[in-house]
Amino acid sequence: MTPSATEGAEQETEAAGAAPSPPVTRAPRWMRVGQLLLPLVLCAGSMGVHWMLNVPDRIQESPNDQGAKKPRAKDDKKSKGRDARGKRGRNARQPARSAEELERDWERYGGLPFEDEPIRSDWARRHQAIVNRAVVVARRDAFEGAPERPQVVLVEASCRTVRCRVLLRSPNPGELDMFGNAFAKMEAEGEPVWRTFEVEVAKAPEDAPEPTSDHFVQITIGFDDDETNTRELVIPSEDDDANEDDDANEDEEGGNEDDEGNVEDDDPEPEASRNAKPDPNGA
Repeated sequence: MTPSATEGAEQETEAAGAAPSPPVTRAPRWMRVGQLLLPLVLCAGSMGVHWMLNVPDRIQESPNDQGAKKPRAKDDKKSKGRDARGKRGRNARQPARSAEELERDWERYGGLPFEDEPIRSDWARRHQAIVNRAVVVARRDAFEGAPERPQVVLVEASCRTVRCRVLLRSPNPGELDMFGNAFAKMEAEGEPVWRTFEVEVAKAPEDAPEPTSDHFVQITIGFDDDETNTRELVIPSEDDDANEDDDANEDEEGGNEDDEGNVEDDDPEPEASRNAKPDPNGA
């Protein structure tokens, strides 16, 4: 058998034994369309969910935005009124009392124990700052030129309606006496600051961090005015007091001389000469 005949027989045998290929099937048209539209539907759904959750129904416009509408005058007045009410509530300051009102409060609360005096909050805050400043001024004046640094310490200060109280401590009771003497002379704009001044020995506060051997005094002071300028707080020196006394004495002496001079000028002729009758004979 020739080679060509052998190859032909093999090909016939392979063709006879080979299985037929299965037919090719295609997906339905709706499925193919769904596969194309599914990504678009999912994308649109996610955008919708994001819009509902994160995008507000109304965007608040600012008056400074370009193209923003200006608020109406009525709404603007309402907003200003709310702001003004809020500002008054936070930063409002009680007006200073007149002399008559302060005198009435003194008659009402001045005789009460300090602890029973009600607290006028705005007055108390303002005058506590005045007291703190006065303590600094008095301490500087009392110990000016001292070889050692004074150890007078302000423990606490509290104010009520017409009075304030300070608690001081020092290991040296002499320093407390020197401070008290200077503190009592406090003036502002040439007038005494304190209406009342009471000093008494005190005990250490109960909430003191540790036992101490320091001496304590408390000073209760009353104010004569609701408006005290902290920048004008001074302790008058002894020279100033001496000059004031000299001026007063000079005024008194000068007044007497003027009075005597006025008497002489008004009545230069003695009383006997005025009452004498003229002599008809010319004697």
